[in-house]
Amino acid sequence: MAPKFFSPVGSPVGSLAAHRRFKAAGMLFAAALVWASPLWSAEEYPADPQHRGIVAMETYQVFPENRPGNGVYLGNQLLLALPGKTIVAVTALPVEGRFVYLARNDQDKWEVGAHMAPGDSAPVITIVAPGYYTLTATMDGVVVKKVYRRVNTPALVDLLPYAKTADGVTAGAEGVVFFHVGKDEPGAPTGTDQRFPLKLHLSLFNEGRVRHLPSPVYNGLPTAPIAWKDEKTFTLKRSNGQVLTVNTSQFR
Repeated sequence: MAPKFFSPVGSPVGSLAAHRRFKAAGMLFAAALVWASPLWSAEEYPADPQHRGIVAMETYQVFPENRPGNGVYLGNQLLLALPGKTIVAVTALPVEGRFVYLARNDQDKWEVGAHMAPGDSAPVITIVAPGYYTLTATMDGVVVKKVYRRVNTPALVDLLPYAKTADGVTAGAEGVVFFHVGKDEPGAPTGTDQRFPLKLHLSLFNEGRVRHLPSPVYNGLPTAPIAWKDEKTFTLKRSNGQVLTVNTSQFR
């Protein structure tokens, strides 16, 4: 069974402005963070090109950079800190105050988690292939499904940033295929077994980009089982029982 990681719901809140100070001495700088939690005391953090103090990541800030126990802030408020772990990347979720993060633990292993708001259900993050993760979370009553890839920057890349319904993620020998429910287009077929246009996407392990199947697969349900046949082909079973065979060369 694939490992799953769960993030805490609700984290200590503090002020970034109140928790930081900088000193200058010639060409050397030092940054000190006074943590909001009484479990942590102020520490001195010498700055260098790998430790720049505050780092902006989309709408969030990480402080201090590349330091164990650092935190993620939004509007000068501390949202998340992981004692003993270093948060190295943050990717925003569609609702403000929620995000996924990439952290390095004290054994130099990568961990992926998600920070949610009080009242949200616990997110589920599953490893589907080395460096690939799926997230299912309910935010403000809306289910969101995402697919991420860990890259060497290091960072977490949202493979379908414009969609909230990434699903059917299936790993093969050379890559990962998945789909999302697209919008109806002019001239789309009608009928109960063709209500949902499933748009397929492919992420190859040896490529940095995501490929897309030009035409959607119309289905009677918003999901469909996928199974790889070999390194280059997979099948998708429609709700009416029809089995489609797709080759990776069809993706653009």
